[in-house]
Amino acid sequence: PLVARYLGAAGGGDEAALWHRMGDLGYVDAAGRLWFCGRLSHAFRTPQHGLVLPLCAELLFLDEPGVEAAALVGIGSPRRFVGVVLAAYSGPRYGPWGEDHAQKLLARAAGTRWEGVVQLVLPLPSLPMDLRHNSKIDRLQLAAAVAPRVAPLLASASRPPLLRTED
Repeated sequence: PLVARYLGAAGGGDEAALWHRMGDLGYVDAAGRLWFCGRLSHAFRTPQHGLVLPLCAELLFLDEPGVEAAALVGIGSPRRFVGVVLAAYSGPRYGPWGEDHAQKLLARAAGTRWEGVVQLVLPLPSLPMDLRHNSKIDRLQLAAAVAPRVAPLLASASRPPLLRTED
């Protein structure tokens, strides 16, 4: 809810229509609940799936054993889109991932709006964090860091579902 002093400060108008811009994406469902879908700067479009809201898609993968954090990033530009990578941090208490683990993660999206969106799983020893909020993943920095490595694989028809960090 907005702070009471903001209400009516815009010079009259309908207070129920007042929104506060924060750079976040969300929607109000039929029950009147506000759903947070992540930052506008982290959203991207794919030719096959349209608008992808990473935070909404990442929730599918976060309760998989061995996944402590996940970030979905688009690689490429709107005119030359390459693909979508799920970067995952497993932490030191889990062993190395195999292709079966990557397949399990990819299968989690089956039957959902996110089916087929993720094309490559990239386990990482850490994920870059936003300097202002040490609890938020910096998806823009992550995409820029992994793009040179993953773009050729995403463009290949014979790509593996898992890119090991030592590859």
